[in-house]
Amino acid sequence: ATLSHIAEVILVKVLQLAWDEVCKKHGRPSCLIDDKKVLPSISIVAYGKLGGYELGYGSDLDIVFLYDSAGAKQVTEGDAAGEKVIDNSTFFSRVAQKVLHILSTRMYAGLLYETDIRLRPEGKSGLMVSSLNAFEQYQREKAWTWEHQALIRARIVAGNDPIRQEFDRIRHSVLASKRQSEVLCRDVAQMRYKMRDHLGSKDPNNFNIKQDAGGIVDIEFLVQAGILLNAAAQNNLLASTSTLDMLSQLVESGWFTDEESEMLSQAYRGFREQVNRQALMVDLTLDENTMSAYKAGVTGVWQRLMPTKE
Repeated sequence: ATLSHIAEVILVKVLQLAWDEVCKKHGRPSCLIDDKKVLPSISIVAYGKLGGYELGYGSDLDIVFLYDSAGAKQVTEGDAAGEKVIDNSTFFSRVAQKVLHILSTRMYAGLLYETDIRLRPEGKSGLMVSSLNAFEQYQREKAWTWEHQALIRARIVAGNDPIRQEFDRIRHSVLASKRQSEVLCRDVAQMRYKMRDHLGSKDPNNFNIKQDAGGIVDIEFLVQAGILLNAAAQNNLLASTSTLDMLSQLVESGWFTDEESEMLSQAYRGFREQVNRQALMVDLTLDENTMSAYKAGVTGVWQRLMPTKE
């Protein structure tokens, strides 16, 4: 969690630097909502490892940007002379671009973070920055199951409270929707099998801790399927974005047994420590027997809960 907190502090500072620089050129963004002037803002949403407080050494940042501009006259106030006015969506796009530029600028000590913005709505063809209204509409009407899986570990890490509250409302509402068990599990399993085929190890003697069957992503997908199926009846499942927290909470819903939850938690911690040690190029901790036991245990739970590959 410490690495995640460090990244959050950096993102808060970088967002402020980017905001100040774009404001200096174009003035603050403003809009009229119910004939009242409002000063909208922008926030950073973290997905994946950062969203789940699970950032490791060498992890990139999965982030998207949300802003709360709406209503009429969505333009900036201009510079000191009232010139260089731009529309708010352009303003927020420039702030986001500036954030990504600062994070990825290579300096003497290296760069701050690699960033991944592929989780933005509409995927690679979508906008890097989205209004809250557009984000909510996309999540309700167009998002695929895997995008709702990603939303489970998503949280605001930099920005203001009004956007945070709205994002939390949207996240809770979307994830707490009732779903058909058979359809949901099929969608989750099919996506996982595609990932294994594309990203997994092709060498049976070389276990890919993250992507192969019985590894980290299997555990994450099992947890996410359980959340999507049970959040409508068990609201506390959405209180945390941490995989380990959700793992233990899913026992109450009956998705995992006590023994399965304990085993999956141990495997998840062990696998993640192994990945971090590999990133730092230090001695590994898991012996072959322990690794094989974890892999077999995770695979057993997967086979009990998820449909087989078609």
